[in-house]
Amino acid sequence: MGHFGNAFAEYVQPLIDQCDGSEEQIKTAFMLGQVCWNLALSPADIREEMYCDMQRTFKLDNVKFEELLDSTIFPMIRRHVEMFPHMHHPDSSDGLEGLSEWAEDVPEHVQEGKSKETSPNAPCPCGSGKKYKRCCGRVC
Repeated sequence: MGHFGNAFAEYVQPLIDQCDGSEEQIKTAFMLGQVCWNLALSPADIREEMYCDMQRTFKLDNVKFEELLDSTIFPMIRRHVEMFPHMHHPDSSDGLEGLSEWAEDVPEHVQEGKSKETSPNAPCPCGSGKKYKRCCGRVC
């Protein structure tokens, strides 16, 4: 498995740990992990629509869906932010609006200002892994 595959497997490990070991449950865990991964990377303003689509797809009533959100979806979004902070742009939301009980312990991303040594093609000093010109040095 490549770097991404290993990172994704580590991310979904809590879901896999809840499986009974059957192939079907493991596939479901990976599918749910992919959904959570996508939610974590989606802008908060479209996430509500995605939740509605999920509820229809999973055919869950409001109570069961709220339980799924609280027990699995929100913790996995938080896990993504903690494990992959470089994937979350410092100017965007961390994706945890409305998840205040989960957001309390998420480390804040501190954006450093442009230093004299920062060239446009240098790695961004904020630690995102992007070039400075594509991250904090971006002119809107």
